[in-house]
Amino acid sequence: MARISWLHLSDWHQKDVVPSDGAAQDRQILADSLLRSITEQMTEEPALQKIDFVIFSGDVAFKADPAEYKAARVNLFDPLLKAVNFDRFTDNNLFLVPGNHDLDRRLVRTQPEQQDDIDKEIDRVFWGKGTTFRRDVNKLFSDAASRARLMEPFANFNKFREGILGTKARKKEPDQISYFKRLEKDGASIGVIGINSAAFCARNINGRKDIDDLGYLVVSENQIARFSKEAEKVDLCISIMHHPLSWLRESEEYFIFEELSRNAHFLLHGHEHLPRINIIESTTGDLVVVPAGSVFEARYARDPRYTNAYNFVTVDTVKREGSIYFMRWLDQGRGWRRDETVWEEGVYNFHLPNRKDGIRKKKKAALHEVRKVYGKKADQRFIKNLAVTIRQELIRKNGVTLVKLYMDRKIVLDKGDPEAFPITITHDPRIPALLKKAGINEPAFKMDAKKSSEHRMERKGDYGQTFFVDAKQTETKFRCAYWIYDVCPGEQFVGLSRFVRSFSVDFSGAEGLDYEVEPNGGFPDLATLNPKFEPGNFQFDSETDHPETKWCFPYQGFSIYWHPKG
Repeated sequence: MARISWLHLSDWHQKDVVPSDGAAQDRQILADSLLRSITEQMTEEPALQKIDFVIFSGDVAFKADPAEYKAARVNLFDPLLKAVNFDRFTDNNLFLVPGNHDLDRRLVRTQPEQQDDIDKEIDRVFWGKGTTFRRDVNKLFSDAASRARLMEPFANFNKFREGILGTKARKKEPDQISYFKRLEKDGASIGVIGINSAAFCARNINGRKDIDDLGYLVVSENQIARFSKEAEKVDLCISIMHHPLSWLRESEEYFIFEELSRNAHFLLHGHEHLPRINIIESTTGDLVVVPAGSVFEARYARDPRYTNAYNFVTVDTVKREGSIYFMRWLDQGRGWRRDETVWEEGVYNFHLPNRKDGIRKKKKAALHEVRKVYGKKADQRFIKNLAVTIRQELIRKNGVTLVKLYMDRKIVLDKGDPEAFPITITHDPRIPALLKKAGINEPAFKMDAKKSSEHRMERKGDYGQTFFVDAKQTETKFRCAYWIYDVCPGEQFVGLSRFVRSFSVDFSGAEGLDYEVEPNGGFPDLATLNPKFEPGNFQFDSETDHPETKWCFPYQGFSIYWHPKG
């Protein structure tokens, strides 16, 4: 099994370099606890016992000052080595990209009196519009002189990166604008694309004379496209940049997403101090987007949604599935805990997107056709196994003829998003009056609490109720057993509300009744399968009696009709 695991940190914002400062003490408290938390998670969680690499998605410093980077190395990066069991950081196990706080804003020349011809061209492209904008941006990033000027404000960040990774990293990527690294781990190949999304930060000043980067950032698709050939050859491709796509210029956002979804499985970013996961499906490809949250914004969050956070990610490249472990800071206990506010138990499981265009397009086309027929049912969790047992009893009393059905449904729900699985039980509206006339002091139906799984009733109507069973993200087994009265003559549809892999029915009718069974939705005629078929006593198993399909579809099933003999 090729399992890849990484630690994702972001937004350290190192600025308090004086040890006696109160903010510095708060930072040290969180840092010490962070390192203990990482060690504990790697010790206690089997999937995290070995971390293959660390990803830091920007904002190491606050003002890109050399003293801040020195303090960040002492306070965070050097102690982190021990926590993740690395001897030293290299360009094989630590991947960094700059954020807007890693840009020295003093070196961003926006005033005309500061600018030479290169600065003026950068300014012209930044404020440019129309059909030539993307061409101008790509030309700018391709020009060595312009690229070097854009990278000047990141000089201190690059020195920090060079110092922590070694001089080889700088020699391999002299422009430091984007990079690609290929790794081999447990028989799987991994590609990492590092992207600079902060090159055009601090250029737009709003009416309050504040920097306003939202919607003004430029990346250039060339940062990603130049690594397309390398990205195609790896089993797993991870892209990293500081800003989420929503911070790019509108015209840039679409093209950058298109390049990322075509070349990478993941986009890991920082900047938005809000932990979550988004899985984006598109016609160009699918992308798992994972923001890190901020590893240090402040000790006490101004908004509980933006508390300090980080995460682990594990991916099985063979099974093509993964998990993200969300961690958050809780000052009440001075510790980091699994973030159950983001997802149940703080762990979200997902499927790895497939970048192979032919397969993806066929799957998407097939799903589109299924959705046209089945609507929202195509997006519901599938049922792995559904076994239905029905026993009928004929009741004649005070001139009233009724049928009492004993129903038992055993369900195995395939893994998927957690949900409240609905079970609706309805009865003929005439039943209450007929029971009263017959002198039967029982309700129209009743759940067997001893046999049925834990459930709750949330919707009650005149002719039935809907019960809900809480299904977790993992495969979920549950049972629903009940009895219900019905009229005679009468009918019942035993069928499917979702896609089902395996479906079986065991039906036993009552003495004194004649039966007919009619297949629905393409199910086989049971009489043709078995010459000795008895409609009042039959069994059906889709795996043996309907083997030509691997799936049973919504609305398939059997209609069972009954009436008194004679």
